[in-house]
Amino acid sequence: KYWHQDSVPFRMITTYRGPCTEWVPPALSKETLERRQFDSEHVQSLSHCDVALFKGRGDADADLLYDQTGIVHRSPRTEGSGIYRLVLVLDIPRGWHFDD
Repeated sequence: KYWHQDSVPFRMITTYRGPCTEWVPPALSKETLERRQFDSEHVQSLSHCDVALFKGRGDADADLLYDQTGIVHRSPRTEGSGIYRLVLVLDIPRGWHFDD
């Protein structure tokens, strides 16, 4: 429900049921993170069955949060609405790479 960047190198997200993941364009990341609990007028939303590969901030120190390039996103607010979501999230494990 809060705007954030994931602490993983990359995260794949797809929504099958309910409201879809919301995100903001990278140029608005810092502004959105500074107001992390509020709505953004620049919000974009994935659609059902979209497959998004979001860049995270990796292992970056939380003190450097605003200097990271990961996608800023959130789960839509559904508390108390009776609406449920079915979301598949896959993370690339830390240290995993494409060595031959």
